[in-house]
Amino acid sequence: MGMGSWRWWAAAAAIAACGSDDGPARPQPLADDPAVSTGCLPDPVPAGAARAKRIACAEEVPRGMLASGRIGDIVIENARIEVVIRGFGEGFVFPGTYAGGIVDAAPVGGEDLIKEIQPLVELNAGAFDEFAIVEAGDDGPAEVAVRGPAFVIPFLDAAIAAPPLDATIEVRYRLEPDSDALHIRTTVFGADGATGLVQHGEGLFFGGRATLMIPGRGFVAGAGASGPFIASAGPTTSYAVVHDPAVQAVQLIDIGGIALSIGPTSRLEDPQPVDRWLVVGDGSPASVTERAWRLRGVATGTLSGTTAPGAAIAVEAGGALVTRGRSGADGAFRIAVPPGDYTVRAESIDRDPPTRAAGPDVVATVRDGADTTVSLSAGGTGAIVVAVADDGGAPLPARVVATAPGFRRIDWSGADGNATLALPPGTYDVTVSRGMEYDAFVATGVDVADGDSVAIRAILERVVDTDGWIAVDPHLHSEMSSDSSFPLDLRLRAVAAEGIEVAISTDHDFVTDYAPVIDALGLSPWLTSRIGEEISSIVWGHINAWPLPADPDRAAGGAIHWYGVSPGEVMARARAGNSARVVQLNHPRNGAQSGVFDAIDFDPVGFTARTDPRDLGLPPDTDLSVLDFDAIEIANSFNAEDFAEGWADWMSLIAHGHPAAATGSSDSHGASAYAGHSRTYVYVGPGRDDPAAVDLDEVDANLKARRAVVAQGAFVVAGIPLPDGRESLPGDLVDVAGRSDVPVHIRVQAPPWMPLSRIRVYAGGDAVAATIALDPADTAAVRYDGTVSVPLAGADTFVVVRVDPAGAGAPVLGTPDASFTNPLLIDADGDGMWTPPVSR
Repeated sequence: MGMGSWRWWAAAAAIAACGSDDGPARPQPLADDPAVSTGCLPDPVPAGAARAKRIACAEEVPRGMLASGRIGDIVIENARIEVVIRGFGEGFVFPGTYAGGIVDAAPVGGEDLIKEIQPLVELNAGAFDEFAIVEAGDDGPAEVAVRGPAFVIPFLDAAIAAPPLDATIEVRYRLEPDSDALHIRTTVFGADGATGLVQHGEGLFFGGRATLMIPGRGFVAGAGASGPFIASAGPTTSYAVVHDPAVQAVQLIDIGGIALSIGPTSRLEDPQPVDRWLVVGDGSPASVTERAWRLRGVATGTLSGTTAPGAAIAVEAGGALVTRGRSGADGAFRIAVPPGDYTVRAESIDRDPPTRAAGPDVVATVRDGADTTVSLSAGGTGAIVVAVADDGGAPLPARVVATAPGFRRIDWSGADGNATLALPPGTYDVTVSRGMEYDAFVATGVDVADGDSVAIRAILERVVDTDGWIAVDPHLHSEMSSDSSFPLDLRLRAVAAEGIEVAISTDHDFVTDYAPVIDALGLSPWLTSRIGEEISSIVWGHINAWPLPADPDRAAGGAIHWYGVSPGEVMARARAGNSARVVQLNHPRNGAQSGVFDAIDFDPVGFTARTDPRDLGLPPDTDLSVLDFDAIEIANSFNAEDFAEGWADWMSLIAHGHPAAATGSSDSHGASAYAGHSRTYVYVGPGRDDPAAVDLDEVDANLKARRAVVAQGAFVVAGIPLPDGRESLPGDLVDVAGRSDVPVHIRVQAPPWMPLSRIRVYAGGDAVAATIALDPADTAAVRYDGTVSVPLAGADTFVVVRVDPAGAGAPVLGTPDASFTNPLLIDADGDGMWTPPVSR
């Protein structure tokens, strides 16, 4: 940016914020530049030009699964980068926020890897209600201004009770022709009489493929890191958030899983602009750190040379990563860094785990304005190419894991059954699996040499018969959750690979639609989905709800607000008058912050909540015992340690007559937390469990009717023989009047790799009516198929059948908890109703 442009903007800022000698500067009216272009203009902006306009067609939005620009939003672009500013209505990421933040940013032709960047002042955002394209870019830079009163983002208010500012926030986004850096200028206009320092920063909501780093600190996760600026790496796009040279350091903090950058201060009584830049690069940190150092006035020299094509070039000082470049198709690289002594090496672009061995370290000295040439030897790389098919030769999605001492790489075959794992040279064991309905394929001692590609054909045999039942994972997370970095496409590839047939999207406080991604991946023959949300109160716990509408014009897709209301009120909001929706209580004993039962101190014996509502920030007359949920997550593989307490709660719920179905879910947040580790099978009828054709309304209805079983390595079904020759299902009420006992038919299946220890039949509560020992060494698909007689005492009761594991389900699962049925309801007195044991 030239000095002339700087002077122009300084003058424009002074005019826009003009005041009198008697008081602070006040904001002036905003208006569009008459030269703003209209209509659909999908062609790139030519070199030497910039443009800001309102989006008129989808072709004007950057590409990528995270791209969220809408018609009516504002794109500001030049020949190098394109950035979308949410131009009306609500924000994108957080419920209760407003438009005006950055929602897309990419190199021209590159991929958007951000969800939203939200300018903050003292943890307040702008309730922006003025939007203007003040410079169209027809004769120089393009500029967009947004302005509105300050307000506290509801989530941050709930997390730390941030005080509201009595002020107006103005943000200007300015892009020079041919620049790779969007200039962001924030000015805070305090209300009359307002005084004091306020701190500026940003809410940084990056996608899962954008990995944050700080020069001198390296790649960072979580809170507490600080440095000269914040950068990122990605496959095709990288970013840097850079503050004015006067700001010595920017701090990266974490509030409730939300990444925030904290920068400089300004005074409410003296509105002075605060400047920073969003630099957009080609995926390597070095493509943005060079510009960042220049913006901060830091002198640089360069490191250049050659190595293997497509390698990362790590530049370290004092053992800490300073930046990271990439070699091109010809192996050449050039990296700008401040003067100093560095250790440089060629390594894998993928870091954890790597796809190539690291080369040797080379020590180099960089001088101001000079180039230092280094020659780097890269380590080797090879590949294992896996083709997965069923025993009929049809391709299958599957999980593929390559392991060596200290090394583990997970990938998934897709719709074509193929997976390619790039690996450093070495000897690997390869496991191919497809969840608990299939036997696993294992190849040991697979040697991979530098430059080699080793082919493996894996045939997976389906051994567990689940005809009539469809596999559901009702609790899954992706990069749309604040605590997950799992990209959406990998999320769905991983789900399909585990044999899950219905995926419920339940990102934290975000309504995500999986369907377009499933279709794009070609996975529709194996996987369908429901749109849902995990309503994630940090005060009293987490609740799932589905199906929900995903509204792109609403913040977080129209997520349900939990701020300042009780669990019962949130459940009512989740239903919104739609009785077909499913409301699920998640991990209820996972601590007071995320488990509802712990937060309200639920007494499963007295069936009451013992927490004072005022301790949860609620009115004293709030009834915390209003728990209108349809399902309760008893098996959660992410929180397996809570199973025993959850089991006891659920038994009490049944005995008290609460209609909630027990569910199993993975709560998977990443690649190594396998989807479907805990899962729910819902009955839909023989031959009707094809995910491409299944009636999802029927799935929901049958789950609410408790026609479901929970599977953690074993598939157990149980029923009572009926006079017409059929067999009852879990959740059904069966008339057995006049009988002193009732026969319960039990069938247990498991894959060969899953050892089982015993079957327990519970009657009426915690009492075990029968125990059947199983042989842990048995590898047959059917482990038990028989009938157990359960004594009756003349009163209505219920039966639950549970199967306990005998250890880990290697090589597919870890050590799971029990698999079990939902209750079989027994009408012992023949009155056509079920009277819960406790109500008597």
